[in-house]
Amino acid sequence: MIDKSYEVKEIKVLSGTTEQKEFPFYIKSNYDCDNPVEFEFKINQDGKKCSMDEILVIDCESKIQSSLKMTMCFMKGKKCKFRVAPTIVGGRNVKCAIKFRVLDSSKVFIDNLAGQLKVAAGGKPCNIEDIDSIIVTTRKGRNYEGLKINEIYVTKKLPDLTVNGETVVDMFGQWKDIDSEEKFKTSEEIAEYLKGEYEWAKSHNEYLNPDFDCYGGWKKLNFGAKGHFYKHFDGRRYWLVDPLGNAFFSNGVCYAHRTGIYGKVNNMENWFDYLPPKDDELFGECWTTAKDIPEFVKRNGLEAANGILLYNFARANAIRVFGKDKWFDAWVTINTARMKQWGFNTISVGVNDYKDERTDEYLEKAKIPYCITMQDFPKTSVSLFRDFPDVFSEEYETLSESYAKKLTSKVNDPYFIGYFVTNEPEWLFQRDVNIAERVFLSDIKTASKTALIKWIKAKYQDINLLNEAWSTSFNSFEELYIPFKVDFDNKTVETDFNDMFDLLFQKYSEVPSKHLRQVAPNAINLGMRYASYDASCYAEKQNFDAFSFNCYSRSVGEILKNVENSIKVPYIIGEWHIGAADSKLMSNALVNAINQAERGIACHEYVRNCLISKKCIGSHYFEFNDQPVLGRFDGENMQIGLVDVCLKPYKETIEQFQKINNQMYEILNGDIELPEQEWVFHYNF
Repeated sequence: MIDKSYEVKEIKVLSGTTEQKEFPFYIKSNYDCDNPVEFEFKINQDGKKCSMDEILVIDCESKIQSSLKMTMCFMKGKKCKFRVAPTIVGGRNVKCAIKFRVLDSSKVFIDNLAGQLKVAAGGKPCNIEDIDSIIVTTRKGRNYEGLKINEIYVTKKLPDLTVNGETVVDMFGQWKDIDSEEKFKTSEEIAEYLKGEYEWAKSHNEYLNPDFDCYGGWKKLNFGAKGHFYKHFDGRRYWLVDPLGNAFFSNGVCYAHRTGIYGKVNNMENWFDYLPPKDDELFGECWTTAKDIPEFVKRNGLEAANGILLYNFARANAIRVFGKDKWFDAWVTINTARMKQWGFNTISVGVNDYKDERTDEYLEKAKIPYCITMQDFPKTSVSLFRDFPDVFSEEYETLSESYAKKLTSKVNDPYFIGYFVTNEPEWLFQRDVNIAERVFLSDIKTASKTALIKWIKAKYQDINLLNEAWSTSFNSFEELYIPFKVDFDNKTVETDFNDMFDLLFQKYSEVPSKHLRQVAPNAINLGMRYASYDASCYAEKQNFDAFSFNCYSRSVGEILKNVENSIKVPYIIGEWHIGAADSKLMSNALVNAINQAERGIACHEYVRNCLISKKCIGSHYFEFNDQPVLGRFDGENMQIGLVDVCLKPYKETIEQFQKINNQMYEILNGDIELPEQEWVFHYNF
């Protein structure tokens, strides 16, 4: 029996149509709009107030042949105060559960539970007690006919989330709801295909273009060998230079060494055709727990990882074909040949490199240049906002020194290009939050607060001068330790807090970069790989050799022009991808073409835009493998891979990559100029 502290009795349909007057509601989709189903329900009424330690549950089932993207707007009157955006498994009954505590905005990516895929939250911190209603909007999807809502309620304890209904995933990890001639039906079919790929790979372990050297650099342009990678400006454009002195562009693939992606299983076992026992003699190494998934632990803590199981179907398929003792060597052989023949010259080892991944062994065998994303970025015991540490503390200094030592084993490897200091800091997802303001809203006496008060004292000298400038009434500078809120409509206040944020930001990048350079002076510091780019990224104020950001956009050309005009340093795109709507997977990508043929053209065009930008020194496709049907550690389940779960490449896309990758140095050097190509876009689901 579910203990419901608050039960919604009625909803208001804003988009779509329904004949029901009470639960369960079936809302038929309105095909003429981007939000085919939209509804609103009241909360905190009749004298009942919800609390931040409670949970909203929407028990529903969509009639759709894809995932279903939702947005929940938490409303105060007519104003949306906070947004939560869950994605749920389509075509099955799901209890979408959202903990109200996410409204404190302490996290961007929040718990994804059984049947839910990735869930993101955004907005300035607020309290559920101040919310009047919630508007739920659903986006278009493949063959979206409607949404059945069985009930909506609030509870203090999660209900049983075990899912039921028809299975979703077949024994090879493929999505069952849509059939395709490209899908493998038997183990024999997979074995015949992969064994053929293995035989081909044995004799193709070299770059297809004869002008590429052993690092994937360009033999026709030499700047002088130093025995390691470095950056260079030739008067016209920026380059990387490989250990032989040859011009180099880091044309990479994220996780190209990875032997498949682990997918979540908990409470969804009924949706799989087959899962082997955890101690299975053959497939036991295809299981892991969340504590061995670094990004899960970083976002949720080690304790939250207890009992969460994940399974790797791509690895299982390789083991099924080549056996327990030979599958890894076969995987390395096949993937290395593919990378070089396709014209890629960099493996980007991501921040979420699994603890059971044989990364060093793979890199030693593959002999392909690589960069790494540093794990365990210094996290002080008190954060200023989300994952922004107390940057003026001795703890931050000590943690940075320890974290930098992880580079020690890489410093003498000529294939090591450099490192990303971290990946997609979560505090930057909320750009309208000034970290300095959060410091003074907190009652904690952090080292950063002390440093900022010292700066204020140095600027104003006298508390009366501060009060006059800020329109405040402090009796002493010591009162600045007491939490207070300032008026940003005051231009002096706005300027001072922006300047203080700059101080925090500079310390944030300066401290770890100093220690990283001490350990690996020849490695290239590639920056913090922000989730996106805009002018507030402070590229010129950082302590990096290059600026890095992830760029998921269909209009990359315009973005790169803005980047090139606004920064002086070279830059690298740490992640990008384009998917296809005809992929026969539940979710496509953040940016999509209408089919695989158009996807290939879109990828060709993306790379072309990078190559003609004179400050771009690299771009890394995210990522080598498709994601699991029911989601990885955080629920992402997109068709983004160069290969599917059965390790089969997307041929039309690869052909276009191969075409431009093997021309890249002539384009970079200005020897040839390719025309812009149009491609057919598709929305994501």
